[in-house]
Amino acid sequence: MNDTRQFDVFGMGNPLVDILVHVEEEFLIANKLSKGIMHLIDAERRRRLLELVKDRIVQLEAGGSCPNTMEALGMLGIKTVLTGKIGKEQ
Repeated sequence: MNDTRQFDVFGMGNPLVDILVHVEEEFLIANKLSKGIMHLIDAERRRRLLELVKDRIVQLEAGGSCPNTMEALGMLGIKTVLTGKIGKEQ
């Protein structure tokens, strides 16, 4: 029997955007941020933090648990595909 699957794993999840920024330890302390964890924040806190780091943004990357899993599986040679809904953000 021929295997005609295009993909090995189909991922359905929330595609988020990770914003990578270089900041000093003092910035984290002053803004009550901890290393190595995700912070769920509201729109106002997001706006304030982005205003503080707007000149320090290094990279924007796809994020979220499902997209991250699909990427990791792809790095292992597994054929993956991702679907999700995005909003009206830039």
